[in-house]
Amino acid sequence: MAERTDYYAVLGVARDAALPAIKAAYRSLASAHHPDRNPSDEDATTRFQSLVAAYSVLGDPERRADYDAGRPVEAVQVEPGAPWAEDFGRVLDQLFGVVDRVAVPGGDTRYRLELSLSDAILGCTRSLSLPRPGPCAPCGGRGFDLADLPTFCPRCASLGTLERRPALRSERVSCPDCEGRGYRVERPCGACDGAGQTITRARVEIEIPARSHEGRRLVVRGAGSPGRGGASDGDCFVELEVGADLHLRPEGDDVLVERPVPLPQALAG
Repeated sequence: MAERTDYYAVLGVARDAALPAIKAAYRSLASAHHPDRNPSDEDATTRFQSLVAAYSVLGDPERRADYDAGRPVEAVQVEPGAPWAEDFGRVLDQLFGVVDRVAVPGGDTRYRLELSLSDAILGCTRSLSLPRPGPCAPCGGRGFDLADLPTFCPRCASLGTLERRPALRSERVSCPDCEGRGYRVERPCGACDGAGQTITRARVEIEIPARSHEGRRLVVRGAGSPGRGGASDGDCFVELEVGADLHLRPEGDDVLVERPVPLPQALAG
């Protein structure tokens, strides 16, 4: 029989330790032994894997009960190259404050701006209120309360997806137990409902050049979605929508003015 690992000893807690004490021990140890914080220590990855395996059992009440009763429990193993290791590793990186080494540029956004014909012809300044997603402040972008730790999703092995075969071809669907996150939390953040992001409004001043026309696109650099990992923010493309005018009519670079004149005045000049 294979030797049984003492997960309580791995986390340094008593066998009757309450769940908050187990979470606190795991948070402290995993943060200290995270491989990205110990790049010169070859054993840091092994220690970190042991901590993850121990918490995957003791952090789940049902799995912990099986473990205490001596029943076989398969702990989650963070092995290099596992299909879900990178995704769940990002969750742990966010949890322990490790900077994401992958720079992801922000996406571009579009904004349609309505103008009168006179403002488009003469030029003007407009103040735009642009939606801008950003990390949720109360939870630090994690999507769950800072006092809690996520638990591994055993149904999808923390991959976040399940394989289904409704017909001849298989397809990947979102895991219903963890809603595609790859982990489960007891209390999602109330401010962002677990999304980890909130939408704020940013005021941006933009100059509309004179002689602008319908469909013209202006670019506001850096006003798009924020980048991650130190990458640049996206841009916002402002598309002009010029309304009609009762008396002004553009024709190429010229503007025609239509002015009704009474017949006697037109005859007399």
